[in-house]
Amino acid sequence: MADLLGQAAVDLVRRLCVPPEPMTGTEWARRFRFLPETSTAPGAFDPDVVPYARRPLDLMCDPSVSQVVLCWASQMTKSTLIENTIGYRIHRFPAPMVVVQPKIDAAESWSKERFVPMVVATPVLRERVRMGRSTDSTLRYKRFPGGFLFCASAQSASELASRSAPFVLCDEVDRFEAIPGEGNPVEIVARRQGAADLGLLVLTSTPRDAETTIIWPYLENGTYELYHVPCPHCDQLQPLVWSALQWTPGKPRTACYACQSCGAVIEERSKRDMLHAGDWVMQNPEAEGYSYSFHLNALYSPFSKSSWATLAAEWERAQGKPSDLQVFINTRLAELWTETSEAAEPEGLLGRLEEGLEEGVVPDGVGALTAGVDVQANRLEAYVWGWGAGLESWLIAHALIEADPQREPDQAGSAWDRLDKFLSQSFHHAVSGRRVRISCTLIDSGFATSQVYRYTRNRRGANIFASKGQGGEGNKLIGKPSLQGRDRVILYSVGVDEAKREFLRSQILERNPGPGYVHLPSWMTTDQCSQLVAEKRVRRVHRGRVSYGWVKKQQDTPNEALDCRILARAALEQLGGVTISRLSAWAEQLSAVGVAPQAPADEGPAGVEAVVPFQKRPRYGDRGGGFVNAWRR
Repeated sequence: MADLLGQAAVDLVRRLCVPPEPMTGTEWARRFRFLPETSTAPGAFDPDVVPYARRPLDLMCDPSVSQVVLCWASQMTKSTLIENTIGYRIHRFPAPMVVVQPKIDAAESWSKERFVPMVVATPVLRERVRMGRSTDSTLRYKRFPGGFLFCASAQSASELASRSAPFVLCDEVDRFEAIPGEGNPVEIVARRQGAADLGLLVLTSTPRDAETTIIWPYLENGTYELYHVPCPHCDQLQPLVWSALQWTPGKPRTACYACQSCGAVIEERSKRDMLHAGDWVMQNPEAEGYSYSFHLNALYSPFSKSSWATLAAEWERAQGKPSDLQVFINTRLAELWTETSEAAEPEGLLGRLEEGLEEGVVPDGVGALTAGVDVQANRLEAYVWGWGAGLESWLIAHALIEADPQREPDQAGSAWDRLDKFLSQSFHHAVSGRRVRISCTLIDSGFATSQVYRYTRNRRGANIFASKGQGGEGNKLIGKPSLQGRDRVILYSVGVDEAKREFLRSQILERNPGPGYVHLPSWMTTDQCSQLVAEKRVRRVHRGRVSYGWVKKQQDTPNEALDCRILARAALEQLGGVTISRLSAWAEQLSAVGVAPQAPADEGPAGVEAVVPFQKRPRYGDRGGGFVNAWRR
């Protein structure tokens, strides 16, 4: 009996002392990893779906590698690689690990929605990680034999410095913000890796702004590897680049790829075989052994929601909208967004005024008219803008109403009575001769607020609404309407910073007619041109956080033309995405000679007298905020 016990002890010692069999991260994921029920493809993990992920995952699980950087587009399995790396180490080489997310709510969400489901679905992890609430297990802290996993917030210097761990994985680092008095969160947590010979720092992110990016220097200082795939026609290995994707304008479903070597057309159905035959190629081999970095855009995605046709459609929709374009460049192309330093000047606008545009006449290409009204102490100013495909725009008409806006709107001859006559008129179409009405009007309620409310309360049927500007980044161009006072007047909040960014940083700088271009008529005065570009964008840094705002170039320069442009653009947004997407079709109908325009009663601009007026029912939300210095007098 003693001999049997002794032999069992010897066998146990041998099993414990024998190192695990060699296994790469990809092999481990194929054998042991299971995706949870909440995944789009639950069940055993299949590395063959994303062949470009093999080399990065193998390096992240290699004990001789100290740093891996992934600058990838969204939805390219960055997060899954982090999970697989953690699972590999818990199972085979347990050690303390720290995962860093941009904010505490993101850290909590990652633990609940990514880590816990992975553990529950993967048997070899489920039998090792202590789950449930106890001293050994909290929402963001999990223990397992040989180590722990702590999910920290990049906002907290104390969390980043509280635990030493040789393995640190930082997710979405370009969303990290500098910690006041401490600096870059990545450097803070990297210093806590301790003095161990073995350790790993993983950085992943889609890039953001060129001035604030964290991931890009790490990408450039690493091996900077690009995934090369073979052309199915000439077998030439090449990286996929956005400039080589081609399609017929307005028909994104025709998207295909042009080989950079032989020029042959590559259909999307060839992508799967190309990915399986691809390989990573270093652009900076001198960094090998120090830092391995990888760049990957969405052209490589094997998923249907990121097909070439989908990307082409997103690109077209983003034209003329700098915020949407930045999202595309960051999240789809995995490239930095660089703000142009160029600014429009009045002299440049005067040199591009168009002689053929008559005041009060709707030119070919316009699908809808909107108006913006600015309220000053002694006058009202109104501008009417026409809108076409891709947010190409034309200035149609202007009204200067010199009268006291604080007189009651129902008084004959008041400023509001005269505004009513201007907004209710129809405009002659240059091609078809039709009469075109204004589809929606927004009026600034920052001054003479009571009179603005009384004027707009009975004009909902004409889509005339009060508005109030909201300064600051992140506010939508137009927010949900709120109801004001006993009369329940509809008030829309307008994201003025977003509107100015779209206009002054993109559209007014466009040099060629087409999407986003701004057509200015020769009847504009020098003063009106100055007003249109009266503000500039400034960079601010507060407690380590970079933000941008708008200020007047000169304090004594009026900006009513710019304010009205912003209101007219927000009025177009109020009509809804369906109307904006159909501006090209509406323009064709308005220009068609002898053909009565057709429109369903529930969509389309209220632009032509023969068409049932468009009535977009407002959805009421919370009360809007203030201007926050956005509308400066």
